[in-house]
This record gives sequence, C-alpha cells and structure tokens, in this order.
Amino acid sequence: DDLRAVWQSHYDGNLDYATGWYRTASQYLRSNYAAAFAFVSTNSVSQGLPVAPLFQALFAEGWRIRFAHRTFAWDAQSTDMAHVHVVIVGMDQSSDSIHPPVLYTYRSLNSDPEKRIAAHISPYLIDAPDIFIERRGFPLSSELSEVIMGSMPRDGGHLMIDTPEEYDAAMRDDIARKYVHPFRMGKELIRGLDRWCLWLKEASGSDIQQSPFLRKRIILVKNFRQDSAAASTQAWSNRPQLFVQENQPTVPYVGIPKVFSEKRRWATCARLSPDIIAGDKVYTCIDPYGFMFSLFESGMFIAWQKAIGGRLKSDCSFSNTVVWNNLPLPAVDPELREQIIEAGKHIEQVRAQYPNESLASLYSALGMHPDLIKAHEQLDRLVDKAFGSEKPCHTDEERLTVLFAQYK
Repeated sequence: DDLRAVWQSHYDGNLDYATGWYRTASQYLRSNYAAAFAFVSTNSVSQGLPVAPLFQALFAEGWRIRFAHRTFAWDAQSTDMAHVHVVIVGMDQSSDSIHPPVLYTYRSLNSDPEKRIAAHISPYLIDAPDIFIERRGFPLSSELSEVIMGSMPRDGGHLMIDTPEEYDAAMRDDIARKYVHPFRMGKELIRGLDRWCLWLKEASGSDIQQSPFLRKRIILVKNFRQDSAAASTQAWSNRPQLFVQENQPTVPYVGIPKVFSEKRRWATCARLSPDIIAGDKVYTCIDPYGFMFSLFESGMFIAWQKAIGGRLKSDCSFSNTVVWNNLPLPAVDPELREQIIEAGKHIEQVRAQYPNESLASLYSALGMHPDLIKAHEQLDRLVDKAFGSEKPCHTDEERLTVLFAQYK
C-alpha cells in the first residue's frame, strides 16, 4: 500500500520498498535544479526486474546518476550484527559533461572502494549507456536454445529418495529399481551430492500395484496432495505417481542452478544426460552438441549474469526470461561454433580428471586447478570473438562494454 501511494500508476510488483524513497525524494526536489539526493539501498534496486520501473521514471524527470557505490557489505551496527549487501546511489539534475560521474567498485564485499571517473553510469551501476533490460518470452538471439525450469514434484518428499538407506530399500525392490533416477536440485548439482527420485512417467498400473515400495510411496503422495490447502495441488491427487510439472529433456542438456555463488570466476553449470532428473531449482537447456554449455561456461555469460541478473543476498539468481533470453549473441560462423564446442568439451575433460571434486570445489574462489583455468581462458577467447570483441577481453568491464553495445 505504501508503494502504491508513492508510485501510483507507475507501481510495479517488482519494486523494492527502498524505491519508494527514491520516488519521494525525486518529486520533493524536482523543482530545485541544484538539488541532489543519495540513498544507501538494498542492492536489488540495481539488479534484475526492478531496474527499469525505478530508473526509467527518475530519468524521465531529469535525474541522472551522479555517483554510485557498487555492492558492498553494510554493517548495520545493531545488536544482532546484521549484515546486508547494499549499494549507494547519488542523483542530481546536472549532466555528465559538466560534472563527470564517479563510480566506486569493490574487489570484495568488505574491501575499500576503488574510485574512477565514468563516461556515464547506467542504472545497473556500470560505465555504460542507459539501456533497460526487461523480461523476454523467447531468446533475443536465434543462436540460443530455450531455457526452462526443471520438474516440480510437489509430493511432500515421497517421490524423493534422500538417503543411502532409502536407495538400498528401493533397489531391493525388483520393480521399483527400474524407476529410480538420479535427481538434482541446485545444491546437488554444485556440491556433487547424491540424491534420487522415483520417475514414474512410464510406469504401468500393474507395476505400481505389484511393488510394495512404489505402492507405499504413491499412497503417501496422494494423501499429501489431498490434504494440501492449495487447490492446484489437490487437483493432482488423482495422479500421485507424477510430478506436478514435468519438463525433463529427452536429450543431453545443460543444468543451470537457479542460484549460485557470485564469487566464482565462471558459472557452476554442467552438461547432464536425460536420465538425470532436474528439479525446479535447476533450469534446463537442451544441448545435444555442447554449444550451449560452452556459452554458459564463458566469461561473457557470467559478466552478463552479474550485471543484469537478480541476486539472493550477493549470490547470482539466474533467470531465463531476463538473463538468458536477453543475451545478445550475434550469428556465429560455423567454424567458430565448432571451435567453441570443442573448447567446452575440453573443460568437461579437465573436470573429469578430478572425479572426487564437486563443482563447488573445482571452482572455489580460493583457487582453481591451473589446467581448468587455462581451459576456460581458451574458451573465453573464442566466445569473446563470437560476441564481436575485436580482441580478447581481460575484465568483466571490457566484456560488458561489448555486450551492451551488441544489445543496443
């Protein structure tokens, strides 16, 4: 109600509460052309979907970003020692040519800021033009395959097999074992944890009736759904053997965690076989040849993700409609495409040399294996070229300059 009162017809359900103060300040000071204001804000105001409705309105009223501190850790100095991830945005009605904007960046959340003059500070708090990136229902680039959310069980946990003991019990049942599949949410994918599920899409009624293990689990799912307060869940009680949403690919695919650490140099994605069931905390992208995997594992992708994607605290929050569908990849020469695919395969081969290490370990911010770093840097040189960079990029900032130019 507060935000509707402040934003009125401009209200958007994605607007953070902090945006109400920006709107109030801009209207209070709009007739004073010498005025300026700044706020310490949750960093969500400069990430993902809130960016466009907030800054389009402010820019339309004549404001521009005079200075900005990118994300850092704010110590609230309260009794509960709360720490939040914030930005500081200062705005005035001057111009970049008269008063050049100043951008402060942090190598880590708790480091001292590095100050530099920017040509222009965009609403994503980077040195770039004012471009607003909003949801798209399909990829901007014809080179990209669709990304969709994984499958949602909504089963009360009864289609899941979470422990070695449950797994052994299922495998002792001659019928149930046919329907046991590896299952991956984001945590399992990144940390290399074992988890399984019952995937009964092709199971016959006689198999379920004749299997004590399956019959017990299905009854529990049915009861859970019948007792749910949600009508949409109750409606699935007559199909208790099925996941409520089934989006499982039938060919090799890339598994993309919904949330992953922003401290790592590259994304912790993996190419998976169709027998591995992706849960709803993993997005999937059909990838029979490996080209999509190579893109997800590139420096271009992670720079784009960190700049325009949302965050959960400081962690990257992937979105297919905002991040992937807006990735501005131009047409790729077939020969370069094959080189990119081969570079991605090399990354998989290097990973395979360390079978006991998870993606979390392989991509630790504290240090990576030199051969894996080398493999990624080889891939990055090729992907940088595919996006139109005339020379290899060495920083996220260089890549964002290329990406925003391509997007524009």
